[in-house]
Amino acid sequence: TAIENDFGVKAIYSPANMAEPGEIANMISFAEKTFGRIDVLVNNAGIQRVALAQKMAHADWYGVLNTHLSGMFLCAAEAIRRMRPHRKGAIVSIASVAGIVAIPGRGPYSAAKAGIMSLTRTLAVENATEVREAEAQVQAAEGVLRSERGVFDPSLFADADRSREEWPKSSSFSETEHETTIFNVGAEADLRTGGHVRAGVES
Repeated sequence: TAIENDFGVKAIYSPANMAEPGEIANMISFAEKTFGRIDVLVNNAGIQRVALAQKMAHADWYGVLNTHLSGMFLCAAEAIRRMRPHRKGAIVSIASVAGIVAIPGRGPYSAAKAGIMSLTRTLAVENATEVREAEAQVQAAEGVLRSERGVFDPSLFADADRSREEWPKSSSFSETEHETTIFNVGAEADLRTGGHVRAGVES
């Protein structure tokens, strides 16, 4: 695979529905069995559904919340169970400027990203006390996506319910986001937990 070729590491693919606890448990368990233990978790799964609140389908609302926020919670819970016995681990959850700034038409996305920021701090507090006593910690940090389409786009008010297929697909990790994630799982971040890292937000 490209990851194996670029970084000289072993990579596997294990699909899982972020709204299904059983599938997530199987995914994490498969990774643990393949690599021996779980050292790092990066929560980056996400989808986008765009519409004003009064036009947002319930299925779209729950789909976004489940993928971003519930998926982050379920993956973190499974990973933490496996990290704590080893007294070491790092969790990076990708957040967004949308969790701080109001973006018309992005209600569920904004709610999910704000939830990720808050849940990150909660997980850090829950794990820091016990793990710190063991002279280690489960790190948790949230990255902020480099750019957000539509932050200053007035057309959302007039056309926020356009077909979801017309909206751009989620962008892949940028170099800045990659570097931010690497920092948060490395030794340089050993003394920080529950932090918020802005990865060069652009308008």
